[in-house]
Parts: sequence; C-alpha cells; structure tokens
Amino acid sequence: MIFTTSTAASELGISTARIRAMIASGRLQATKHGRDWIISQSQLESVRVRKSGRPKKPAHSKQS
Repeated sequence: MIFTTSTAASELGISTARIRAMIASGRLQATKHGRDWIISQSQLESVRVRKSGRPKKPAHSKQS
C-alpha cells in the first residue's frame, strides 16, 4: 500500500505539514512523484511508534 502526504497524515493523526517536515528532515523516507510525495507502508510504519511532545530534560543531580 502507498500513501500520499494527506493519507499518511490521516493515518498517523498528524498534519500534512508535519509529514512534509519529517520528509524534509530525512526522518520519513518518501519519493517525489510529480507534485506529490509517495510514502510506502513500511516507511510509514517506521515512524508510527513515536513519543509525542518534546523529550524531557535530563535530571540534574544537586551537589552539596
């Protein structure tokens, strides 16, 4: 199965802008076909498991 940016966004529950940003950063592999990006199901699955939000800051130990 293949996805466009809009169908991939619906599948993941995120915006099409976020899908395009993931493609631009290299986090999501896609192929440009005309004006559309084509995303394979295996590539979509590779980014499906993700933590939402920003990573937590590391805990700093207090020194006495």
